[in-house]
This record gives sequence, structure tokens and C-alpha cells, in this order.
Amino acid sequence: MLTLKNSVSAFSRRLQAGSAYFAGRQLSTYSEASLFVPAGKHRAVFGANFLTDRFQETDATTRPAIIAT
Repeated sequence: MLTLKNSVSAFSRRLQAGSAYFAGRQLSTYSEASLFVPAGKHRAVFGANFLTDRFQETDATTRPAIIAT
């Protein structure tokens, strides 16, 4: 029996601490394939997986204005 699985996630983050600012977007994927092979009294499972991860920092022009108090 052949089994295939896949997962995709997208994430955006913005952090500001004092005058430091960071923002970015991340796209991650996970794929998996496994093969179950019965062989008499024994069973064998073969498999492989594939991961991707792409992070892109957003442009500095999207930085929010810092208000002095």
C-alpha cells in the first residue's frame, strides 16, 4: 500500500521592540511517501520525505512610523 501526505503553511510576522523592527513572510511545505510491503510473516515499510522552507523579509518601506513620546 502506497501512502502520500503533504502539508503547506504560510506565516507572516511583525516584531517591534524599541527602535528595532523586523517583518517577514514564511512558506513551508512537508511531503511524505511511504510504501507498506507485507512479506509472509514479516512487514516492511519504506519511506521518504521532502521539506522546503522559504523566508522572505518584507521591504523596509513597510516599517510603521515610530512615535516619540
